[in-house]
Amino acid sequence: MRTFFSISNRVVLILLALTISPFAIAQNGTPWSQLFLDWNNTQDNGGVGVVRSIRINPSRTNSVLIGAATAGIWHTSDSGNNYTLVSGGVPEVEWVNEIVYSRANTEIVYAGTDVGVVKSLDAGLTWSYTGLRRSKPNHYSEDQWVDLANTSSDVVYATVKEGASYKLYKTTDGGVNWVEMYSSIHRIWDMRVKPNDSNTIYILEQSSATGWINFKRSTDGGVVFNTVSNGFPSNSNNNTHRARLATTPANNNVVYIAIGYNGGGVEDKISFFKSSDSGLSFTKKCCGNSNTPLEYANGPSDFTYETCHLSQLSWNFAFTVSETNEDVIACAANKLKISEDGGETWKYDRSGNVVTGAQYDNYSSNNAHTGVHGDHHGLSIIGDNIWNANDGGVYHSSDRSNTVVLDKSDGLGVQELWGYSQSFKNDIMAVGLNHNQICFRDDNVYGGWIGVNGADAMAANVNPIDDQYMYNHPWGHERVKRSLEGKTGHEHQELGIELGYITLDNLEFDPHQYYTIYGSDYGDRNETYKLAKTTDNAKTWQVIKNFEEEQKNAVSIKVSFANSNYVYAVVKPGKVIKSEDKGETWADVSPPSNLVNGKNLWRIAVSDKDPNHIWVTISENDAQNKVLHSVDGGTTWANFSAGLPNQNIYSLIYQRGSDDILYLGTSFGVYYRKNGMQQWALFGTGMPACKTPFLFINYATGKLRLGTSRGLWENDLIGRTPPKANITADRNVIDDTNQIIKYADYSVIDQNATYLWSFPNGIPSTSIEERPTVSYARATGDSFTATLTVTDSRGTSTQTLTDFISNEKTTNSAETVHSSDSERVGYEAIKAVDGDATTYWFTNWSSDSNTYPHNLVIDIGTSERIKGISYLPKQDLDSGSGRIGNFEVYVSDDPNNWGTAVASGSWPNTSELQIVTFSPKRGRYYKLSALSEVNGGNDAAIAEINAIISTDPYVYSFDSEQAGDEAFKAVDKNNGTIWHTEWTPNNPPYPHELVIDLGKTKEINGINYLPRQGQENGRIASYEIYVSDDPTNWGDTVATGTWLNTKELQTVNFASKSGRYYKLKALSEVNGNDWASVAEINCIYPTSPNVLRKSHITAQKISSSDEPFVVAYPNPIVDDLKIRNVCNYHTIMIFDANQIKLFEVKNNKKDNVKIPLGNINRSNTIIFVRLISNTKPPKTIKLIK
Repeated sequence: MRTFFSISNRVVLILLALTISPFAIAQNGTPWSQLFLDWNNTQDNGGVGVVRSIRINPSRTNSVLIGAATAGIWHTSDSGNNYTLVSGGVPEVEWVNEIVYSRANTEIVYAGTDVGVVKSLDAGLTWSYTGLRRSKPNHYSEDQWVDLANTSSDVVYATVKEGASYKLYKTTDGGVNWVEMYSSIHRIWDMRVKPNDSNTIYILEQSSATGWINFKRSTDGGVVFNTVSNGFPSNSNNNTHRARLATTPANNNVVYIAIGYNGGGVEDKISFFKSSDSGLSFTKKCCGNSNTPLEYANGPSDFTYETCHLSQLSWNFAFTVSETNEDVIACAANKLKISEDGGETWKYDRSGNVVTGAQYDNYSSNNAHTGVHGDHHGLSIIGDNIWNANDGGVYHSSDRSNTVVLDKSDGLGVQELWGYSQSFKNDIMAVGLNHNQICFRDDNVYGGWIGVNGADAMAANVNPIDDQYMYNHPWGHERVKRSLEGKTGHEHQELGIELGYITLDNLEFDPHQYYTIYGSDYGDRNETYKLAKTTDNAKTWQVIKNFEEEQKNAVSIKVSFANSNYVYAVVKPGKVIKSEDKGETWADVSPPSNLVNGKNLWRIAVSDKDPNHIWVTISENDAQNKVLHSVDGGTTWANFSAGLPNQNIYSLIYQRGSDDILYLGTSFGVYYRKNGMQQWALFGTGMPACKTPFLFINYATGKLRLGTSRGLWENDLIGRTPPKANITADRNVIDDTNQIIKYADYSVIDQNATYLWSFPNGIPSTSIEERPTVSYARATGDSFTATLTVTDSRGTSTQTLTDFISNEKTTNSAETVHSSDSERVGYEAIKAVDGDATTYWFTNWSSDSNTYPHNLVIDIGTSERIKGISYLPKQDLDSGSGRIGNFEVYVSDDPNNWGTAVASGSWPNTSELQIVTFSPKRGRYYKLSALSEVNGGNDAAIAEINAIISTDPYVYSFDSEQAGDEAFKAVDKNNGTIWHTEWTPNNPPYPHELVIDLGKTKEINGINYLPRQGQENGRIASYEIYVSDDPTNWGDTVATGTWLNTKELQTVNFASKSGRYYKLKALSEVNGNDWASVAEINCIYPTSPNVLRKSHITAQKISSSDEPFVVAYPNPIVDDLKIRNVCNYHTIMIFDANQIKLFEVKNNKKDNVKIPLGNINRSNTIIFVRLISNTKPPKTIKLIK
């Protein structure tokens, strides 16, 4: 088949002015610095970022050019030990699809990019645009192939996609002018030029008749293309996903084709063809039958052998031939293999040491991690050097893959951030990397970045104050309590809301309560449409605004530092809503339509001086207005866009304590504006084109941080300001369960600031610490005030939060002194529990027996589960005299028999409140045994001491337990452990009982029972549930029934009943055995309909095979039944208690489903929900209608 193209229709592109650029020249700010280029040297991070293309310099093989997917062109001159970004002269270049050296003059290099072809005259160290160019926001979308023959550096061919057409362009003057030679509505998958003939062009083009990809050949410089069908079929009926070409100057007549189909498993098919006559005819080299164009073949020498699969072939398919040996070729989709016989046989390495996929995955690819990142894009081979580009970075072999390639990615700033956040002061960071993992950075603990979990990771949030907590979207949605001991051991829990699909936004933290968080609950593929709030660090969430009717999401949320009652949210496409009561009620304060002009509102900022002064951005590059502002809380709006470029707006941040300084992230850098400026100005220099969705300020260091599609950057703030005090705490309520408040500084201050706190009614009542802990155990009154004064080199600032802490205690501490080993007149032991921090117990220093240890025994009045104590040292400054150093803590119901210590340690010489926690132990008495004084003296002193009582559920009693599977493991929040009744040496029969103490009387209306996960033994069938305040008198059952033989969570609901204890009485086992087992058990408490309460049964660790629990609610059902996390189930069936099917619903991969059940004429009956999947066992949920 021949294709002709009329010369008269050709388009000529002429470079008019290479110096014209849409980039403005910054007049404010210093050069931007890229951070943390050594990304992969501390732990297996799964990669640093996507590299699309790679090419070895033919004249200097230790010199390599790297083309990123979002981060331009990079260069190494020492085989990957160091890298330099070299595309700064063409700052609009982000995506680099192909790089090729001229063999006529290797100083000349061309690259096919998202803005066209760029050119270097110094072997890739600097670049300039050619005449084939687009200026952003316009760009080419895909398939930017570029190639040239060895005969001339000026005759170059390039393919681009323009609209719906795929076009081939040619230049004969080194890129100044370009002529369109060929156009097709069918995709051009690859293009190569014959090495010694600039008129012979090869392309791979999607067939117009079938799912095949055809090979086409031109011998007149692209004017006419012929479809070749000799040895390589044309228009075959085989479906394909992608094909690649390879040519080599080692034999100018050789052309290779790799073509594949990703069907998964035995449907993965790949073939390799070779031509030795410049593409006139081909021979199939591999794999399978030589007469079959494409088939599954999995012999020991085939490419797909040993887990070398073809997943995502249309995205990742690398293929090349050595430039020095025509028989050496390499190919990679998910894994990289090499052939030394022209594609007939394939292996992971030439040594034969790596044969299996597991060996490949566990190969030591650098000092920090194993394995080669999957999803490959680029390959280059010269001599013994093989370079590979993939979704994780770049890899290199210097022995022609005698051993597997090694990771050489450190130093490349190619991270595409889909999530980024950092702590307020100490630069604890989390990122979500496209095609890679959630990563944490804590230099003091991890020594750099560590990979945690996920792939194509998205949202990454760090609690700004308690930075041990992260809130992320790796695969699912999770809250992580990260390890402070090492690189592993993080605690993963389900988050409770869904952070959305590539939303590029962050959770919002309340200015005065760092565990109060606002977030958009996006749901599956951003289709839930709710705004949620938690006040307990994501243990529970409350829906505070629902957008299901309009089916839109809140894309930006901001709480005012001027008045934290004010909360704003941007709801796409054009709405701004406002609450003046922390989200209880909302008002629409949207800008008028003539200012928005049908575009999308995006980010919002609020002044810290006036909660009614707000700014909101419009995201699109073609929007007439970019920023709008209001000085009256949204009643009126005005345009605030002067000086901004016609580029996308990604982010906005307000600099607290300033004269309304704002920073705005655009496609072409960051702009800033403050009071008195008539327009925005470019801030900083050296920032290339990229997405800029994440802006953060570290006020202590004076740095502006920018998370982008090409890594992390920072710059000095445009100006430092005087301090501005701000108080925050873990919460603002004390009650009977917790009287400890953990305060923290959240002020605008520098690193050398000082603090002065005041806590009337608290213990201590003053502090000079950055993060004081205060006890209100003995405080009386309805509320308590807190004051913070901060001082740094620029001044002093004070904030007072009047009535900040609410007192909801129903009883006051009744602790009394049982005994002490000695006391001095005026400093009696009673003063350690008198609620006055200025008085204290002091041992009798004049006594002959005044030597350590010293003991103080406290009576709390009733037997409780004590989980810790608070100790306030003597507050005066006489060299710390009497302050306790080493200590032990004991708990007992008998003050004459203590047993072993529940805690021990050493306290510093400080006036600050010290907290000691330990595993809860029941007792009426606790003893502090002081073993030494901080300065080595003989005295002991205590200003205040108080017990911390546990209200967590615990096992009160059980009928038996097996060693290793003790009863406490039923409530240890670990799905992998179980309570198992004794089976050796004794084997007690049914019934079996487990009694749980909730710590205080609570309303209960159900329990969750998680059966044993690993096997069936001990799974409970018939059961009874009891609730009581007296564990010796249970009364009637609250529920009875029979559970299924399943590992899925079982829920039992019943009429609400109050009690401190509940009992599970197991009557039989699913297989009739004598044993009972429980993986986890917990209570369900009555809750209002708009509260989403997370299950306390949580995964110990989330991995790629794990998935969130399916959640069905409300329970009992009223009208609509809602089910979450069901995208993997294609059918949902509803049965009644007699297993009669009521109806059936088909699910088209939706994660959240709503089923109307109001028309089912049944009440107070059991409803079974049955979920059916093709890939996993069915799941059954029992509910009440």
